[in-house]
Amino acid sequence: MLLVLFAFTVSGVAEMKVWEGGYVPAPEPVKSGVSLGVYIFPGWYRDKGRGDYPYKTHDEDSEWKLCVAKQPGPRPLLGFYDDSLPEVNDWHIKWAVEHGISWFSFDWYWNAGEKRLARSLEQGFLKAKYADMMKFCVHWCNHALDWKKDGKPAEMDFSRKALVEMTEYLAGNYFRLPNYLCVDGRPVVMVFVPEALIQGSSGPEGFRETLAEMNKVLRSKGIKDIYLVALGTGSAYTEAGFAAFTSYSYYGADVNSKYEFKRGFSLPYEEMTKHFETMWRTVTKSIKLPYIVPIGSNWDDRPRARENAAVITGKTPDKFEEMCRIGLKYIDKRTNLAIIEAWNEWGEGSYIEPDKEFKFEFLDKVRKVFAPGAPEAHTDLVPTAEKIKSFSVLNETETAKAAALEKRAYTPPPLAVRTTQVEKDKPLPKTDTIKEWEFESGSNEGWFPYQVENPEISDGTLKTKVVGEDPQLTTQGVDADVKDIECIALRMRTSENVMGTEVFYSTEREPGLSQDKSFWIGLEGDGKWHTYQIFKKPEGKWKGTLDKLRFDIGLAGDEIEIDWIRIYRSKEPKKIEEQASKTAWEFNKDGDCEGWIVLQNLADVDADNGAMKAKIETNDPSFLCRVEIDSSKYRFALIKMKIDKGSSAQLFWANDQGPVSEQNSKTFKLKPDNEFHEYLVDLGEKDSWVGNISELRFDPNSVPDSNVEIDFIRLLEKAPNQ
Repeated sequence: MLLVLFAFTVSGVAEMKVWEGGYVPAPEPVKSGVSLGVYIFPGWYRDKGRGDYPYKTHDEDSEWKLCVAKQPGPRPLLGFYDDSLPEVNDWHIKWAVEHGISWFSFDWYWNAGEKRLARSLEQGFLKAKYADMMKFCVHWCNHALDWKKDGKPAEMDFSRKALVEMTEYLAGNYFRLPNYLCVDGRPVVMVFVPEALIQGSSGPEGFRETLAEMNKVLRSKGIKDIYLVALGTGSAYTEAGFAAFTSYSYYGADVNSKYEFKRGFSLPYEEMTKHFETMWRTVTKSIKLPYIVPIGSNWDDRPRARENAAVITGKTPDKFEEMCRIGLKYIDKRTNLAIIEAWNEWGEGSYIEPDKEFKFEFLDKVRKVFAPGAPEAHTDLVPTAEKIKSFSVLNETETAKAAALEKRAYTPPPLAVRTTQVEKDKPLPKTDTIKEWEFESGSNEGWFPYQVENPEISDGTLKTKVVGEDPQLTTQGVDADVKDIECIALRMRTSENVMGTEVFYSTEREPGLSQDKSFWIGLEGDGKWHTYQIFKKPEGKWKGTLDKLRFDIGLAGDEIEIDWIRIYRSKEPKKIEEQASKTAWEFNKDGDCEGWIVLQNLADVDADNGAMKAKIETNDPSFLCRVEIDSSKYRFALIKMKIDKGSSAQLFWANDQGPVSEQNSKTFKLKPDNEFHEYLVDLGEKDSWVGNISELRFDPNSVPDSNVEIDFIRLLEKAPNQ
């Protein structure tokens, strides 16, 4: 056997070498002080003809081909592997146990006897040579998918009968195996949407009865009761019979962060880490069930979502180490369990499995934090290039195209700076108020409660206590023009651990309260008085005359006390400027594409001689332009262009109602004669052409090796001949 240096070291203590000795060498586990798991996303074997049923299913949709290989990254060290191969799983097992990971939680897709993505576990992992060295459990992803019954679309079945039948399958195929993960001898099953199970049995008490029937099956087979783990923060888990709780992740930002986590934008990694700690601190104090600490790796779902991706930017091994060390402080001694999201979520950018960029650096941080007794000096082995090639789902041509894409710049989207900013305990504005509620009159002054106790008004304050899961304080008839508002201010104190409040609003133009007319603000939650000033610029639906305001604060049992609420007038009424965004792109200046950028699969893009030109490399090519356009003012798009191949083009948009999607798009036919033609696209025919348009995406056709030239793109109120 020969070990060949791969010429990669980390800080002089860890080195990576190529293993030329044939099959995967025996793992050399290190001992961790915590029972540490990782989520495994299965199904990387998927391709045409790989389904388990006579009809087409999700098992034939290759995420390697459709998503990951079409972007410049990420790139697994094992290549675009088939994870139904036992040898691939043995490399995973070896790498994991040698860095302190002792169990895999396989995402598991099941509905009333039908499975998806099951080969990874059943043909890959369970048949691996070293499977007995790695514990495993199932993470039931009980959500919508392409489920069928007798070949026809079907809903998820959470009936007692269906769950008992599922328990029979789990017991017969997994629970008896010596490497199945157990807590106190009870087989662990994690549930992605626990509320769906509770609702399927008509409430917590009903599900507890269903769970008793499931356990009856296990006891008849000599197996202890199921250790059911809820992913979430619901209040009914204990009553429903769940044994513990955790989460898949807490990706996001604290409500008092300068930034927010939203599609089409980025969030700094440090903000994600802060949010994880906020959630760890909050849930461990508010929920009494045993806890399995979830630790995040990263999030970047550009391979799946493309321009609508939410991206966490700036990840490094050192930042991930900090995340892990903070997580250690919240380990529940009752379980001594933690889980990292994820080992291999390549389509979502959540992975610690070795990749080409960082090699073993993330795993080495796991080893350093969770297995501190293991020597830092160690050797990480990898298979030969030929062996990696033999694992691939992609053919040579597809692999070559993916390799060519790696050379492209892969710049993350811009940071999402919150449009709502909050100042705490700062001097109040010196302007007068438009509206104020001081609670000095002994009445609630028009604030009406829901799922909170009837407010007590005394000593100039409003006092109440949350009694339900959706607490609300609402007022109507605010009658304040957004452009005249400097800030909304309130002085209040809450019980400890109240993280924030969601503020809903309605206007004369948009009269209903809804999720798309709301925003979050962070609260201190320390039982002390604080003053909060909410500054929000006019945008989207936050325009016109305010009618209703609603504050949703706290969880059941939390106490709330409000001294006053005021709306301060701005020093000078703000002018809502007319849309400054471009609505016509002429491309008359050489080298200036006027805000249009390449989203994917276009090359040689340039503005030259009065036209924007590009070569289409592969299918699904896209230009993207960020805009700020009132759709009510523009019904048509007039596009002058020429193309040498293809029969149709498609214009997409993102708006207040949702991101770029097939629903938010209009397709039109082309003349592929390499001559300029004008195409009038009636956007107003689509019901989804509404609200504020924030993005335009243009797919000029989907024929590889074709050329496109765009003379202009213009948005018009009326058709040219009207």
